[in-house]
Amino acid sequence: MTSFNYVITDEVGIHARPAGLLVKAAKALSSKVVIKNGANQVSRRN
Repeated sequence: MTSFNYVITDEVGIHARPAGLLVKAAKALSSKVVIKNGANQVSRRN
């Protein structure tokens, strides 16, 4: 299994447009995608 971690280091996080592109790309994957912010997290499995 391949794993990839990426940390957004900008204080204000990620803007809506790039976040939308990330969601669109995640929908095309046949794997589990988890996005975390502190104690909050969302996941999607295709």
